[in-house]
Amino acid sequence: MILTPLALHYLDNALCLAQKYNADPEIVALGAILHDIALVAKVGTKKDHHINGANLAKELLLKYGYPENKIDLVIGCVINHKSSKNATNIEELCVADADILAHFDNIDMVLDVAEKQGIDSKNILEWCEGDYNDLSENSKSDFRPKYEKFIIETLKRLEDTKNKG
Repeated sequence: MILTPLALHYLDNALCLAQKYNADPEIVALGAILHDIALVAKVGTKKDHHINGANLAKELLLKYGYPENKIDLVIGCVINHKSSKNATNIEELCVADADILAHFDNIDMVLDVAEKQGIDSKNILEWCEGDYNDLSENSKSDFRPKYEKFIIETLKRLEDTKNKG
């Protein structure tokens, strides 16, 4: 598996959160690297990629002799990465928040996904707000300025696209 620049950025976000929240950086790093493994491996659907990813991650970790007492922690990060509301420990929260924060670092990705899913410009902002609301309360507070800048930039891009078309 090759880590793309986006994946490396996501990993960096996850490790920054791990340091900030005093989480286990090893568990957070593995959870971050493996959180979308089912999408990369094209196993199942996007809707259930967290479940399929957990199964794939467990197989991989067992294959390479990763300590069994840590496997469940990594698997929890993979299963619960879609929202910090599902997190059962601080490592899961770091992985979930980093996944959401990665959206706010990449306007092109957000607009591309929205287009592929048929989400119109009005609903893009609602979709982004839903993501923001899935952050933990601490991350919402800490990253509010970044989110607001992202929304302003997204609105500009949508307006530019509308004016060109």
